[in-house]
Amino acid sequence: MEIQVYTTFDKKFSTYFGFTEGEVKAIAHLYGADEKYQEISDWYEGYNFGGNLIFNPWSVLMYFSNDCEAKAYWVDTSENLPLPKLVSGAGPDAMEELLQIQNWAPGKKAVRKLLDLSVIDPNMGQSSADLFSFLTMTGYLKTDNVVDEADNTYDCDLFVPNKEVAETFDEQIISCFIRSDSAVRDDLLLQLQSSIVSGNTVLFQSVLRQLLLETVRSFNLTLENSPHMFMLGLFTCLRGNYYITSNRESGEGRFDIQLEPRQKDEIGFILELKTVKKEPKRMKQTLSAAARRAVNQSRAKEYATDMKKRGIENIRIYGVAFYQKNVSVVMAQS
Repeated sequence: MEIQVYTTFDKKFSTYFGFTEGEVKAIAHLYGADEKYQEISDWYEGYNFGGNLIFNPWSVLMYFSNDCEAKAYWVDTSENLPLPKLVSGAGPDAMEELLQIQNWAPGKKAVRKLLDLSVIDPNMGQSSADLFSFLTMTGYLKTDNVVDEADNTYDCDLFVPNKEVAETFDEQIISCFIRSDSAVRDDLLLQLQSSIVSGNTVLFQSVLRQLLLETVRSFNLTLENSPHMFMLGLFTCLRGNYYITSNRESGEGRFDIQLEPRQKDEIGFILELKTVKKEPKRMKQTLSAAARRAVNQSRAKEYATDMKKRGIENIRIYGVAFYQKNVSVVMAQS
């Protein structure tokens, strides 16, 4: 007997990949939370399966079981081990396309790719097409304006599906490009960790400068998000001791990068980044002033609020300013 495979592009059984709009509204009504539907939609809807908008079922259930707290639940349910391998074969253009997808807004041109759904085994290939196909099939990207090109290939516009995926897109996807593209020396990573924990800004700045000189090749530092992604990629070495989050709301704004210690009696860190776009006449003074502005912004907007709520008492703020491969670091207590 031949097994028939139905993908998320097929209409048949498409409503069984997750919850439909009607099902989520029914669940919300059951919990007496009808007013929460829009929030649930913003966070967990957005998947286009066979022409139907589908909600992530695991995240919806976790949302209700956690007293309607909107946060990313699904991303911690598994490891995407093939990602580094796929990223290494995708090339720098793929990263720029992912940044375009991440920063898309109505009125902007969407990134359009040809997806090959026959690549269900990541060992089958290492190309840009394989990466985008894998990200779509694993839920990191959604599709629209789909054209069936036959033989399991589809021409599609690609988007980040919802807030849940957007919240973790940096550390889950983009930072893989830094790790794969950069032959980062272990001794420099150890010095980086030591400088952050000890508060040695001179060493921190020196190590960052060396890392920029040695590892940044295809990474385009003229892109607005480039320093952010570069730093995220470096901090993956600290995952064993810290919860690393990026671009999250806290206090009166959104911090750039947060390192929350897994042990509450240890030090937490907020990093606010600034990019100087034009070459300054006085490099050192200009970058130092930009780094101080980053620290002042973090303190004024109270970016450390969420960590303090979770019992982290000792929190340091780092302001880091970049101009291409030049960098300045300033530190203060929250």
